[in-house]
Amino acid sequence: MQKGSKNSKLRTVTSVVLAGIAAYAFSFACDLLIGAWFGVYPRTAYVPVITWSIISILLLFMARTIATDVRWLALPYALLGLLAALGGLIGQRHSLLVSGAVLLHGFGIWYARPKEAETSELAALKSQLANLTWNSDVSNRLLIKARHKYPQKTETEIYRIAIAQYESEHSNSRTLQTAHGLNSRGELMVKLLVAIHHGPESPYVQSILERAREQGFDSNQMLQDAQTINRNVSKTTPKDMLRHPLFRPSERSDQN
Repeated sequence: MQKGSKNSKLRTVTSVVLAGIAAYAFSFACDLLIGAWFGVYPRTAYVPVITWSIISILLLFMARTIATDVRWLALPYALLGLLAALGGLIGQRHSLLVSGAVLLHGFGIWYARPKEAETSELAALKSQLANLTWNSDVSNRLLIKARHKYPQKTETEIYRIAIAQYESEHSNSRTLQTAHGLNSRGELMVKLLVAIHHGPESPYVQSILERAREQGFDSNQMLQDAQTINRNVSKTTPKDMLRHPLFRPSERSDQN
C-alpha cells in the first residue's frame, strides 16, 4: 500500500514538471505571437511560434498520460499566467494578453478533466453495497472513509474498496451465523432486528419484509417476533439470541 502511494506521488510530481515545461513553451509561443502582432518583436518572431506550440502540445500530452489527477496540471499555467500579468503591469502591456491566454488554457485543462460516467458496473456495485449494508448511513460511512484514504481512485474503485471493507469487517459475524446454522429466515431476522430501530414503517424494515414475503415467509409474524426480541434484547446475550427458536426454520406462510 505504501509503495503504491509513493508511486502515485512520483507520477504526480513528474506530470506537474512536464506540465510546467509545457506551460512555459505555450507562454513563450503566445509572447512571440502577440508581441509580433503589436510590433514589439519583428515579423520573423512568427516562425518559432509553431515550434514552441508543438513542444507544448507534446509535453502536455505526456503529462496527461502519466498524471493521477489532471487538475494538478493546471497549476503551472496558473503560476505562469500570474507572472505574465505582473510583467504586463510593470513592463510590456502585451504581456497582459499573454497572461490571459495562459490562464485560459490552464482553466481549460482543469475544467476538461475526465469525469467518470456511471457505467453499468458502477450501478451494479452501488446496488451490491446497498444490499450488503441495508443502511444508507453505513454505506456513506464506508464511502467517505474510502474516498478520504484513496483520493486518487475512481468512483468505481471506491465502491469496490467499500464493499471489500464491509465484507472484511463482517466476516466474523458471518462465521458466527454459519456456526449456529442460521437459515434464510434467521438471516432476515438478524437484519430486521438491526433495521427495526428506524421504526416498523421505515424503508429499511419494509424492504426486509418484502424480501421475506418473496421467500414465502410470514412477514407479519416475523415483524411481531422481531419486536418481541427487541423489547427483551437487554436481557439477552447475542449467543442466546442466535439459539432462539425464532431464528430456526419455520413453516412457510402458505402452509399457515
